[in-house]
Amino acid sequence: MTETLLDPYERLAETLDNVPNGFAKTEDGTHLKVLQWIYTPDEADITSKMKLMPETVSSHPTNCLMITL
Repeated sequence: MTETLLDPYERLAETLDNVPNGFAKTEDGTHLKVLQWIYTPDEADITSKMKLMPETVSSHPTNCLMITL
């Protein structure tokens, strides 16, 4: 994944494209509009950093964003 992408939706689209089914990019940017409809910018940013395999909280670096409800 390219870390130079500044937009969280672009990072998420690139992350999702690495899953077995992929996440196809569109020339008109519709793929990003779909992600914007589903995720807030913060959610897209966090989701783009998640791994495809299950993880425990203790496996995350200490600089992870803490989410409180």
